Amino acid sequence: MLVFITFLNFVIFVLQFDIFSLYTFDMRKLGMPINVHMDHVSAVLDVEYSPTGKEFVSGSFDKTLRIFPADQGRSRYSFSQFKHISIILKFKPKLMR
Repeated sequence: MLVFITFLNFVIFVLQFDIFSLYTFDMRKLGMPINVHMDHVSAVLDVEYSPTGKEFVSGSFDKTLRIFPADQGRSRYSFSQFKHISIILKFKPKLMR
């Protein structure tokens, strides 16, 4: 079983350890997750927080990228026009023009 952990800061982090869901935990209260993020229908491969920490993106074997608000359980956006999915996700800062 693979376990992926992505930290927002030294206290809050997202953990993927079952097939379809992501869990947000507070390091000070590990007994119960703060939130369970659902919507993927296959194994999650990677998670990355936005620079603001208000949302994160996840990529899955179901060939979708999903953007989740950090404080909600359902994804805000889903992108599914991919033949293959990358397992490395990174946010890029918006360029000023």
